[in-house]
Amino acid sequence: MKKLTAILLSAMLLITMAISVSAKADISGLAKGGYTAYPLFDEAGLYTEGVTIYRKDGTTLTDADIQACMGKGWDANALKDANGNYELIVWSNAGHYAFGQGVRLISDSTVDADGKFASPVVEIVFTGTGIRLGTCYRTDDFGEPEVVVEIDGVEVETDPFLLWADWADDTTPTIFFETEGLENTTHTVRVSAIGEVEWDWFEIRGTLGEDSGGDTYVEPSTEPPATNPPVTDPATTETPATEPTATTDAPATAPNHTAEATDPAPVTTDDADTTKPAPANTGLIIAILAIVAVIVVVVIVILKKKK
Repeated sequence: MKKLTAILLSAMLLITMAISVSAKADISGLAKGGYTAYPLFDEAGLYTEGVTIYRKDGTTLTDADIQACMGKGWDANALKDANGNYELIVWSNAGHYAFGQGVRLISDSTVDADGKFASPVVEIVFTGTGIRLGTCYRTDDFGEPEVVVEIDGVEVETDPFLLWADWADDTTPTIFFETEGLENTTHTVRVSAIGEVEWDWFEIRGTLGEDSGGDTYVEPSTEPPATNPPVTDPATTETPATEPTATTDAPATAPNHTAEATDPAPVTTDDADTTKPAPANTGLIIAILAIVAVIVVVVIVILKKKK
């Protein structure tokens, strides 16, 4: 018995571990027509096409740099700048992320000579008409972080409130920036942080990379298809010719005919009322019979048990 119990507990533990590892955040509720979601990099640590991450000093974070942090715990998965301050954290096997991996961008706490907060930059190149940025992790521990978004070299307006959380470890999938209606051509989007921002997926309406297929999505029509009534020729009617009423010298009253010779005999039936009776509700009858049958079976079972 003890051996069987141990086997069952072990099986339950393995199932729980498998579920916890494979679980990922569900972002399907945020889906938007024409958009496709992608991670910044895949579970092997390879960049998604068109994506590049730059460190504070402008150097490129390579695939090898990302892979060196994959599967590591806290601090071993972090990168520091020249001053020893954290600037990037690479997360992997994170169940609260849409694809299981993502980054935390960390800016300097003070502005530089240009009045900007030095921060790592994520660059996305795509061809299309729209882009959305999403996160599955916000926390009040970060205070009130913001993102700076540039599209084709021009900074655009963002809503910082979308990144703020009222409690710790808020894993509600959230779109924190989106824009659409762009020209259907290649665009370069650069995103940096003010404070600490976790980011794990983006969506584009178009295709990844430069000069690719672009946005070919066609919005489904919400209007019913137009129908033209069939063309019909106007009906032509002719007034029927009427003959003049013939006049005769016959007397105004017709002679009487005997009933036996001319009137048909009345049809008689056994029932005085010739209307059809309402059909019986066979469905109701069957249901009643079924209930009665069940009751009979139950009674028989009870009586056998008493014997």
